[in-house]
Amino acid sequence: MISIAVISPDSNFQQLYKILLKSEALPSYSAKTQETGLTIIKNYQPNIVVIDSNMDNESYEIIEKIRTNKDIDKKTHIIYLISSEDTDSIEKTKLKIDNVFSKNTTTPKEVLEKIKDLI
Repeated sequence: MISIAVISPDSNFQQLYKILLKSEALPSYSAKTQETGLTIIKNYQPNIVVIDSNMDNESYEIIEKIRTNKDIDKKTHIIYLISSEDTDSIEKTKLKIDNVFSKNTTTPKEVLEKIKDLI
């Protein structure tokens, strides 16, 4: 079964994506912290993880933990949303991120379309 995890300390961000995903009949899980996010990912094995860069250094840490944890499927897609418009500065290859989007120039509906493309 397809599912998506949304990890962000911002409740509004989580709620927005929950509504968008529900409108497409896509089950989702939300987490405010890295620890809770990793627990959700391990337990439910979502196909896609959307990570908000507002987690500061934790966002890089959780990406690395997702990619190195033996209990998490290596095929899990990661979408990383950043506040900067300089999406090229993120080392997608090194971090094994599928997509990086700027929250300033990309709408949530565009992110939703990318999620649907990855499914």
